[in-house]
Amino acid sequence: MKKRPQIIIYILLNIIISAATILLVMWLWDRSHPAPILVTEPDSPISAASDSDDEFESNPTTDFISEDFDVEIRTIVGAGDLEIEYVQIVNTGEGSADLTGWELADDDGQVYTFPTILLNSSGDIKVLSQKGMDTVIELYWQSDEPIWEPGETAQLLDETGTIISTYSIP
Repeated sequence: MKKRPQIIIYILLNIIISAATILLVMWLWDRSHPAPILVTEPDSPISAASDSDDEFESNPTTDFISEDFDVEIRTIVGAGDLEIEYVQIVNTGEGSADLTGWELADDDGQVYTFPTILLNSSGDIKVLSQKGMDTVIELYWQSDEPIWEPGETAQLLDETGTIISTYSIP
């Protein structure tokens, strides 16, 4: 019977030491990893109390998108064969390009509209003609038949309809 009170004491002591250790680790983590600074719009009450509005940006989510991009259709592979047919689009510029709302069109009037997607500098993406699930590097046209034919010209248009790149299939 004497062992039972000793076990309870050891269990309680273990719980107290474990809790103290966890609290110490959490405190050290908070000290070495401060919380992110809240960025607000300049008209908000938080920024009005600030001495300077320079620390606030009007649209911090798009700061990395640049006008210094050069997007082009690099190649069209497997024209006429739905299983392997795709268009490779690359960004050879220095900045990221927002392809949201851009279009890829063929001579027959078939158009693929890009979903919300950013193409980083030196990045490339494939637009496959077949059906499938979009990924970060592959988009699917969801077609039942091939889109591209030899001799056809592909056009890449931005969201305003301006032709950005063309590619003639040999």
